[in-house]
Amino acid sequence: MIRALIVDDNDANLYLLSSIIQGNGWTVDQAHNGAEALTRASETPPDIVISDLLMPVMDGYTLLRQWKMDERFKKIPFVVYTATYTDPKDESLALDLGADAFIVKPLEPEPFLDRIGEILRKRGRGELSEPRTTQADEIGLQAKYSDVLVHKLEQKIFELEQLNNALQQEIVHRQLTEMNLRKSEERYRAIFDNASLGIFVVDDREVFQECNSVLLAMLGYTQQEMQQLTFVDITHPEDIENSRQNLQDVQAGKIANYRSEKRFVRKDGTTMWGDLSVSGIWDSKGRCELVIGVIADMTDRRNLEAQLLQAQKMEALGTLAGGIAHDFNNLLQAVLGYTEILIERRKSDSADLEALHRIHTAGRRGTTLIRNLLAFSRKVQPELSIVDLNREIVEIQKLLFHTIPKTIKIVVRSKDYVDKIMADASQISQILMNLAVNARDAMPEGGTLSIETENILLEDGYCRIHPELQPGDYVLLTVSDTGHGMDAQTLERIFDPFFSTKEVGKGTGLGLATVYGIVKQHHGHISCYSEPGKGTVFNIYFPAIKREDRAETPEEQVEPRRGSETILLADDEGILRDLGTDILENFGYHVLVAGDGQEALEMYKAHRGSISLVLLDLNMPKLDGVSCMTEILKLDPHARVLIATGLLEYVTDETVMNRGASGFVSKPYSTRKLLSQVREILDRNASS
Repeated sequence: MIRALIVDDNDANLYLLSSIIQGNGWTVDQAHNGAEALTRASETPPDIVISDLLMPVMDGYTLLRQWKMDERFKKIPFVVYTATYTDPKDESLALDLGADAFIVKPLEPEPFLDRIGEILRKRGRGELSEPRTTQADEIGLQAKYSDVLVHKLEQKIFELEQLNNALQQEIVHRQLTEMNLRKSEERYRAIFDNASLGIFVVDDREVFQECNSVLLAMLGYTQQEMQQLTFVDITHPEDIENSRQNLQDVQAGKIANYRSEKRFVRKDGTTMWGDLSVSGIWDSKGRCELVIGVIADMTDRRNLEAQLLQAQKMEALGTLAGGIAHDFNNLLQAVLGYTEILIERRKSDSADLEALHRIHTAGRRGTTLIRNLLAFSRKVQPELSIVDLNREIVEIQKLLFHTIPKTIKIVVRSKDYVDKIMADASQISQILMNLAVNARDAMPEGGTLSIETENILLEDGYCRIHPELQPGDYVLLTVSDTGHGMDAQTLERIFDPFFSTKEVGKGTGLGLATVYGIVKQHHGHISCYSEPGKGTVFNIYFPAIKREDRAETPEEQVEPRRGSETILLADDEGILRDLGTDILENFGYHVLVAGDGQEALEMYKAHRGSISLVLLDLNMPKLDGVSCMTEILKLDPHARVLIATGLLEYVTDETVMNRGASGFVSKPYSTRKLLSQVREILDRNASS
């Protein structure tokens, strides 16, 4: 931050100039004469000094001469700001002594700050010249200085004579003086009231004496109300001790000023983050009469920082969840695959059959858990189609009547028409069911569950606060309840995976995490508001579409048939290679196996004439599935490759399908699904 040293024996001039400079975001030190200025600068060197010329003890010319002769200070810009020495000779002497600028009072704040800013920029570019004076120059400067003083003395004598001759015009002069004072006050008032920042003045009791309109608007008080309050009254309880200590240090003269970010409490009880700069105003006896402060509202920036941290945390958790889901997928594939094989081999009256079915059911529940994890980490690609949100709510409402206790009233408020959205209908249903179940658990003694939809236009202001959104038309889905609500600590973690407020065994902790992941996959936004005892409100924004597209009808599944072809199976998991071999050989296929992409490529080269289909995992050592497929297709452009993976985010047109893959099957797959896909690809290519 730029530190300016202002030197003037007039307290009013010091106050006005300090207000202008501090309003520009700089720090100010003050001195009443040249000697005091040198002492202040020795303690804390400034970035620039702005000095009057006519002062007691040591005048501005003497200060300037000593300043430019001092090795510590001579490179620091020195600006003369005077209303007394205004002749060209006065300016010439100041510039000869090394002044970097000569400004005549008064000058409006904006051009004054422009001049100061240009001088600082020149210093930064090294364009300010250092004074170099010889002994002859010193003699000449002393003569020039004496001449200026004599001239000024003669001028003062002449002015006294003129004043004596003009006593009869005293009334006129007084009126002119009053007019000038009014203009000065108007300039100060314009600066005070029209500043873009909140400005206040407090006395030695910390009571507000005056606040500008910007600060009043920030805090929601009137001028009269503020004058009944102290600085502590508008300070957040957790910041009072530190804030009071800083203010007392300024009033005691221990520090000239301070700056901090702190929380303020508005009249309505809400919290506002502010960037606070405070400086003391001292009288001629060195007592701190008043304290002036400037506040910039930092609430929006703080909110954006919090959202960024939350987004980074959710992204990290999503990456972790995706990795866990991939490894768990392979385990479930083995469990489900071998369970299906055993079920096929058991007779209908086998004593083990019921146990096997239970194992299979538990495994399928595990796949649902994995799908929720992948939805949270956004690694499951939604099957998008045109969705009427009102229609989906009607269908879900039918289910809720059978799953929600009668003590809970379900209220649906939908506009007659809301725009369609591009979404995965099953995932929209999942959002509604998850939120409804959470609402049910929050109202054990009954209450009201409300579901609402409406069209809404999000403008630039809202989207600046939520940068993941683009301005435009959205469909707002609101799900609210009258349950027990949540405190702020719980609210911060509700979208974390495996975080739950329910008892052990009554939830996976993935419900809201899944909702969050689905909303983000649909390029939407979700927010939650809740207070203990006041229920909870979820607002979800989906981008609206204005045109209707005909949804594609899903193809009918083909029952798997037996085969006799040779299939090359490549997977780095031994148990999955064994499972795939068992499934395929049980249906008549001949199977060759490879443990990585490189081995699969070498095996294809050796048996390319007999291999009818290559079944490839994507994530393998030495050579990954995509690279292996690319090399195989170079050897034989007509080769048939079926991708089997749990990493569905990689199965895109760019990475797999447009590179020649004949299809893919997602892990964990059922025996029937794998066999149907294999047979369909073999028959499709045979017919073509």
